[in-house]
Amino acid sequence: MKAMITMQKTTVILAGTLLLSACAEYGPAGDPRFGAAVQHNMALHIINPEPDDLTLPPTDGYRQGGAIGRYKTDTVEPPVETFTVDIDTNN
Repeated sequence: MKAMITMQKTTVILAGTLLLSACAEYGPAGDPRFGAAVQHNMALHIINPEPDDLTLPPTDGYRQGGAIGRYKTDTVEPPVETFTVDIDTNN
């Protein structure tokens, strides 16, 4: 009987500790650097909608006319297939 009461007390204490831990603050309180890694990663991956440099790559009318003609006749040149890793599966 005494062991059962001890077990119940332990369960109540552990449950109370678990419930109290849910009230704890997330992250270090007042640290301005908290979350800086997320902001840094977002800055790296989100494109700037208002870039400073709006110059287009050099081209001429002949190339542009050819591209438009191929687009209209549905004869667009397929992109060259490239591989970053060469895996030999013939083993």
